[in-house]
Amino acid sequence: MVKRRELLGLGLLFVLGACDSSSSSAPDDPPGPEWEADSPEDNSGAPGVSSPPSSSEDGGEEEPLPSLSYGLFFKSFVDQSLLPRLDHLERKSRELKEAFLSCDLESAQPLWQEVMAQWQVVEVFQVGPIRERRFEARERIYSYPRNVPCFVDRAMVQLANGESLPLGSQARGLGAIEYLLFKGDWDQHACLPNDRTMSEWDQYASVRSELHCQLGAKLSLDIEDQARKLAESFQAPSFQDRLIHADDHPRELLGEFIHAALYLDRVSKDIKLGSPTGLSAQSLCREEACPYLVEHPFSKSSRVSLQANVQGLAEFYLGREDQPGLYDLLSSEGEGDPEVFLTLKETIEALSLRLDQEESLYAGVEKIKGQKDQCLKSTVGERFVEVCALYREFQNLTNQIKRDLVQTLGVNLPTGAGGDAD
Repeated sequence: MVKRRELLGLGLLFVLGACDSSSSSAPDDPPGPEWEADSPEDNSGAPGVSSPPSSSEDGGEEEPLPSLSYGLFFKSFVDQSLLPRLDHLERKSRELKEAFLSCDLESAQPLWQEVMAQWQVVEVFQVGPIRERRFEARERIYSYPRNVPCFVDRAMVQLANGESLPLGSQARGLGAIEYLLFKGDWDQHACLPNDRTMSEWDQYASVRSELHCQLGAKLSLDIEDQARKLAESFQAPSFQDRLIHADDHPRELLGEFIHAALYLDRVSKDIKLGSPTGLSAQSLCREEACPYLVEHPFSKSSRVSLQANVQGLAEFYLGREDQPGLYDLLSSEGEGDPEVFLTLKETIEALSLRLDQEESLYAGVEKIKGQKDQCLKSTVGERFVEVCALYREFQNLTNQIKRDLVQTLGVNLPTGAGGDAD
């Protein structure tokens, strides 16, 4: 069980993370971290990350690809990687809502895991419609790191009192649903003992399960709606026209997508790995290690989410059998430095393989205790503490993108988007 001290610490993490994102020199950058658990094992039943599901129920054979162009590449990536996942997200969120309406939490848990694994791929590419209205749709689907367990508990009390639920990002989306599904012990709330808004918590003990399911259904419905709206926006003629005519302005779209892919730097590396290990300059951990700061403290699926983030980059850069990647396009165009492209390809493949074999992140962070010096000495080649070496592996990957790929392609990123060279 996640201890109350750790839950309160996660609330502080939200407050400081929100302040940090508001003062950033790149205000459109999506924000940072969330939570993780005190069980040493990731959920072995959690679904892995796989190719995007078909957007149609009966599937169909893919047509042969014509000659590569920027327009074909970008349209193929959006239509074959992002849109099918948004369609899947909408369908599975509807099933998740139905599971909550029948209070079937046993069925709801694997549905949540499936939805989260798909969203974590889309999450990497916050482009086009996802950026609109200051990332409103993204914040409603997965407001990482803005979910605060106390706010979710408060929402249940509001529901019990018949109050409307003007849910802010602290108590909505997949993060809030994770808390509802996997917390386990509902005798105590996650707020401070003297929180006046929670004075009625105990009197609702007999109906707490019902409230729990009602709130989960409302949150699932919101995710279903947002996924549908995003899919419609990605298919809108205005956005599709940008993709089709990408050859008229290739550096503009390349810069936008590469900037989005640096989610792996800002969030995957610095927050998901750097915060609990204390290796990131932005880490709030003031101990040898802070296992409770890994991403998913309740579902224990943090490794799967990291794996999905890398898969998003892999599908963009390496492509799949039926889908060209940026590497294929750049190789066919004969521009830039082929050695840079090949090195990045090999780095992504190696990291993907590493995450397939990686242990629970929570357990990995626990191993830092008593070995902080060894953690600091860990590199990609000398893996004294595995999770610390994994952080360096992400660092190596994102430095290649920020420094080598951006330079050889001659694309411009927003001011401050490249960060430092670590």
